[in-house]
Amino acid sequence: GHYMTCLQDKDFTDVVETDETWGLGTMKNSVGVHQWNPHNLLKSSEDFSSSDWSKTDTTVTSNAAMAPDGTLTADKISHTSTSAKIVQQASTTASVAHGVGVFTQYIDHQWVRIALDGTDVWVDIQNGVVGTDDTSATEVVALADGWFYWLFPASVPSATPTLYFHLAASDGGSLETSGTYAYIWGAHLYRNDQGGMA
Repeated sequence: GHYMTCLQDKDFTDVVETDETWGLGTMKNSVGVHQWNPHNLLKSSEDFSSSDWSKTDTTVTSNAAMAPDGTLTADKISHTSTSAKIVQQASTTASVAHGVGVFTQYIDHQWVRIALDGTDVWVDIQNGVVGTDDTSATEVVALADGWFYWLFPASVPSATPTLYFHLAASDGGSLETSGTYAYIWGAHLYRNDQGGMA
């Protein structure tokens, strides 16, 4: 996707975003193209134990591992049923393209399903490979220590889209796995129209 062009040549500190949402305006990038200011439409993007994330049959162990930015802020997640999930309802502008980003690290669970308002993608967090992909455009950036950053170009969500993360039992499958673990960190939802986010 076009938003990857500037990402591939950057180091980690250029890739990661914080919880902050600076005024959602546009700015010119280094080649003079207007893009959205850096922003994140999700709350508690580095703390999945927060009440901003609704958890169904899911256990979150806070600050269980070193995150890609070198801080002890990555969370360990596991499910206790085959219909488990972690969910956040966001507030966005309807009928425009958005992007979803999230960092994952493998422990003993291979597949993660990311879903936004019915658009799903399955990612292999052990091998850094995109599986079944409703968007046909999900991309991955490999980082140090087995971390991967997944970029999921969402379709056009509603004004209140719901973002889901699941430890999926298989590629393309609708069931989750109970009793396995993965690290997750830095969830990100952003406007991806008008050239994406700077």
